[in-house]
Amino acid sequence: MPFISNDAGIIRGAYYPHIDGLRAFAVLSVLLFHAYPVFCPGGFIGVDVFFVISGYLITKGLLADLDKGEYSIGKFYVRRIRRILPAYVAMIAFTMLLCVVCYYGSQINLFAKTALSSAFFSTNLFFYKTSGYFSPNSHDNPLLNLWSLSVEEQFYIFFPLLLAALYRWLRQGLKPMVWCLAISSLIGSSVYVLFLHRDTAAFYLLPSRAWELLAGCLLAIHCRDSFRLWRWNGAALIVLVTSFFLFSEALPFPGITAIIPIVCAVLLLGTGQAGLAAPILQHPLTVFIGKISYSLYLFHWPLLVCGHYALDDVMPSAWVSGLALVGSFVCSTLSWRYIETPLRKTRWNPHRYFAFAAAAIFGVSFLSIGMHGLYWFERQHQRVVVESYWDGIAPDKSHYKDPQWEKSENRTDNSLVVLGKDANPQYVLWGDSHAMAAAPGWHDFSEQTGINGIYINRKHTLLKNTYSGRYGNNAIWIESVLAWLREHPELKNIILMNRWAVRAQGMTNEDGKPVLYMRADGFSGRPDEIFDRGLTELCETLHLMGKNTIIISSVPEQGADIPAKMLKFGLFMDNNTRSVPYEQYQLRQREAKAVLGRLETKGLAKIVWVDEVFYPNGEPILLLGDGKVCFYMDDDHLSPSGSKYLLKQLQHIIIPLLQ
Repeated sequence: MPFISNDAGIIRGAYYPHIDGLRAFAVLSVLLFHAYPVFCPGGFIGVDVFFVISGYLITKGLLADLDKGEYSIGKFYVRRIRRILPAYVAMIAFTMLLCVVCYYGSQINLFAKTALSSAFFSTNLFFYKTSGYFSPNSHDNPLLNLWSLSVEEQFYIFFPLLLAALYRWLRQGLKPMVWCLAISSLIGSSVYVLFLHRDTAAFYLLPSRAWELLAGCLLAIHCRDSFRLWRWNGAALIVLVTSFFLFSEALPFPGITAIIPIVCAVLLLGTGQAGLAAPILQHPLTVFIGKISYSLYLFHWPLLVCGHYALDDVMPSAWVSGLALVGSFVCSTLSWRYIETPLRKTRWNPHRYFAFAAAAIFGVSFLSIGMHGLYWFERQHQRVVVESYWDGIAPDKSHYKDPQWEKSENRTDNSLVVLGKDANPQYVLWGDSHAMAAAPGWHDFSEQTGINGIYINRKHTLLKNTYSGRYGNNAIWIESVLAWLREHPELKNIILMNRWAVRAQGMTNEDGKPVLYMRADGFSGRPDEIFDRGLTELCETLHLMGKNTIIISSVPEQGADIPAKMLKFGLFMDNNTRSVPYEQYQLRQREAKAVLGRLETKGLAKIVWVDEVFYPNGEPILLLGDGKVCFYMDDDHLSPSGSKYLLKQLQHIIIPLLQ
């Protein structure tokens, strides 16, 4: 039997614990996905379950009001204000405090913009315009989780009015109309994902998400009087939980793939009072988690993001996630007990609720603008300057014109960049993204010395006859460049730059999967063996062509995003970030240095070691140059100023090699 409770699982006074139980599964899946995505790769579908629950509860309550003749759009929004705003305002204030302590510069500005959009329930539109949900840069935003709240509130701008209009003037068409809307939204979502490949639009925008809310609405419309009994609803719970672990961001989503969790959620909502799932859904612990689920959803993401930002370099990431989750439960319980529940019990005049809503919107907006002002203050008094990537475009946007290159299969737009002046080039800079990052330094070097060069603006793994799944055309591209170099015997000096340690030790993609290098001749072996063979073959080929090959050893890999590390706690702490210890650098470069040393011994290449630049007398340098400019762009790529510093220190070594 339902009982009276002032909590989220109520429908006009009647409380149904299985609804809070379903909420618990939804929020726990989201928490696990955010904290341990490898363990629970499909946990993001918990948000879809929330949409179904929300659509169901709202429609059930509205229909009850319509049946009694007590429908009022004003009262509806009063209930939404009591339900949504108190915990939301508390979370925004809490997160602002965290961001002021932890963040600095552009991160403060990004937070201010997101908070301002959330005040007007348009966060989903903000993220749609700026980034995708699964992109790495989105995961640095502590308010990313508010996109779903915006989708819900946008839905409730029009749906209560539409429901009331259909109920009063076209009652027989109520079910068909809602069905048509739901099916149209599902079709649109599927088209976006499967055919237009606009996954970000399908994920964030209301038209492609409305069918999930409408699925709950349809359940409420079809089950007006009571819940159905289905003994085997445990199967729906098993399928739903299994989906949390089998789904992943690689699936086309939402679209037709989301039907599985939506159907399971509908079945459990409609039948969860009895059957095999009932003891689980109505267990006291499950119900309690469901009661705090709204605050838990709000607080967990800011704690995870800020926790990892502040603590990842001092303790294992898994521990940070665990601490953040514990903190989430503490904050959520306090929020539910002392903020959500008391304000839900208030019985103010409706005007006071709308005044509270206006004050909340104004307050969040004012604080957001204040945060934006803090960003501008920091820009005027910046302690660290973070530069943008040079990205292969010289400051004067000068590109080398060459008919032979234009015929090359390797040609790309702006792919030959002038270093120095467009006359009498004496060297070619060739490599991967590390060569690109160093190109500004080479440009300055050429302007200062008059030794002009050309940068090949194409990121190559410089292992001949070697390719990978990530760079499937790498072997072909290398042969194309070699063919072009044969046509230019006057280009004697070839400077090679790569992230050598990664090629020699093996690397992993962002998803944690290893990148396997493969040989066109079928040779297989350890990464260092493939690295040795591929680079040796390249140097032998260049040697036979009469080229003077110069290899620049790898710059230190820092193991952490250096700009972020320098900006961390920027208002309160001075920066003293130095390069990783020399022993750590040596260990990372061990295999690569052995191969480079053998190439120099064989006379196939001249090696320029960067050790003394970053470790004078064996001590790591401060990664901050004149003008407070950071020497790194991330954990392993030099900034333009960093590359200029490197080439300035190496100039006395490089000039004799080029002459």
